[in-house]
Amino acid sequence: HSGLVVAGDGERIPLSTARIDGAVLECVLSLFIDKARALTELKRVLRPGGRLAISDVVVEDSLPPLLDGAAAWSCCLGGALSKREYVELIASAGFEVIHVRDNSVALAATIEKVRRRLALFEMSAVVGQVRLSDLGISSEVLERGRNIAAVLIGLVRRGALGYVLITAQNPRASTPSVAATGAGRQSESP
Repeated sequence: HSGLVVAGDGERIPLSTARIDGAVLECVLSLFIDKARALTELKRVLRPGGRLAISDVVVEDSLPPLLDGAAAWSCCLGGALSKREYVELIASAGFEVIHVRDNSVALAATIEKVRRRLALFEMSAVVGQVRLSDLGISSEVLERGRNIAAVLIGLVRRGALGYVLITAQNPRASTPSVAATGAGRQSESP
């Protein structure tokens, strides 16, 4: 089988109906304004039995003011939903949710790596290896980055922020969808 990469609007996918066997959305569903429309389009272009894998940031509690507005969107949090909301949205689009897995440990590790790199970058500037002004970066920007990383790690640790992998299937013609049956095979409750 050959792979297909298509550039286009996720709410108006430029493919014919039942064209693809699978789709992967890596940290992108949260960025769609009309998530339901994007999922409806994915269902349209997936063949019956086609698989969908979605991994994205989940927000289970309110975010602090530091993460409002542009900061939230730059961290992929602005349009993020809770795990339960994602599962319900996917099911309401007509997909059968097969598996839900929490990957928040990986999110915390990634944020920690970013925090350490920011600290290393700052130390490099202090000892003269890097001049922040030559790069158009101020010490205030680095400090804000460190503060945001610290807040994000705290949110992950207390369960207010996470990362989830959801796999789903476009039902075969004779199989009722999760939305119709109200049932689903999930590895953990959303």
